[in-house]
Amino acid sequence: MGGGQFETLFKQGDYLFIGSTNGMYVVDASDEFNPQFLSAFSHATSCDPVVVDGTTAYVTLRGGTTCNASIPDQINVIDITDMAHPSLVSTYLMNQPMGLGVRNNAIYVCSGNGGGLNVFDANNHTALSLKNTYSDDVTDVIALDSHLIAVGKNKIIQYSYGDNFTLLPISTLNF
Repeated sequence: MGGGQFETLFKQGDYLFIGSTNGMYVVDASDEFNPQFLSAFSHATSCDPVVVDGTTAYVTLRGGTTCNASIPDQINVIDITDMAHPSLVSTYLMNQPMGLGVRNNAIYVCSGNGGGLNVFDANNHTALSLKNTYSDDVTDVIALDSHLIAVGKNKIIQYSYGDNFTLLPISTLNF
């Protein structure tokens, strides 16, 4: 497969989506004892988390890191309707995208250098729309069905999902 350094793993149904420094890889894991490489979506070398919502994959590419990226920071929206042939739908530039989560057509992206936590409306996959930005300095998110967990330096913040792509803080744990 030659996939650079693997960084993230996202499971949807019988498929595994692997984010690596060189691309996104799709693996059919319907036979858990014999997973099969299915396809790849290649991109420039960069740090690369991946999440999937239905027939759309979201990949963030971040430059200026140990991943040796020299590309603009961005979110790639990839159509995976045909898992054997993933294709780029759109690209959105943003500042230092890091952690990434998805739930019910909302994309949650942590942005470094004080960019906070960004919430995008992804109802139209070809035209993501930034709806809210929260100033919390966080680097990763986990979008659960019940709430969002955000992790920053020496802190964990839990949010409940509100109307119109809002997040309501539930608790903060500093350590």
